[in-house]
Amino acid sequence: MVKGLPLPLRSADFIFGYMLPTFLIGIIQTVITLAAGIVVSIFTGVELKIGGIMLTVVTLFPTLIMFIALGLLFGTIFSEKAAPGLCSVVISLASFLGGVWFDAETTGGILLKICKALPFYHAVKAARLATALEFEEFGEHFLITAVWAAVFLITAVIAFRCRMKEDIG
Repeated sequence: MVKGLPLPLRSADFIFGYMLPTFLIGIIQTVITLAAGIVVSIFTGVELKIGGIMLTVVTLFPTLIMFIALGLLFGTIFSEKAAPGLCSVVISLASFLGGVWFDAETTGGILLKICKALPFYHAVKAARLATALEFEEFGEHFLITAVWAAVFLITAVIAFRCRMKEDIG
């Protein structure tokens, strides 16, 4: 590549080029995980509705975008040695602060406020509500997750654009 010459692709093109295969892998991973959940539900006697499972797959689209955008953002800003470690930390924090392993509402106080201030709680809540086909609070949590996903995606595109300009000259 010659310094100073414009690239035929924009930063958004690169980001979406990275995102597409990762998004497809995320959908496959989601389907496999939910299929395992269906098998477990059969053995435990918990009723799962197919409509709820299908809605959950779609509900997790913004969450997939959010995590992929975060990974791309970290990959753009940090070195190839630091980014994977930071992504692991974010995944661990997301599962904790999202309430994956416990009911966040039971914690109350400052921890619940922190959980609600971040997108992970809303992503988990939207997925749980979709699975149960409960729509009263669904829209709010889904929208919050989608907005955070858009913010992270836009930030990743901007960071990548800055990095491209820096690398080109």
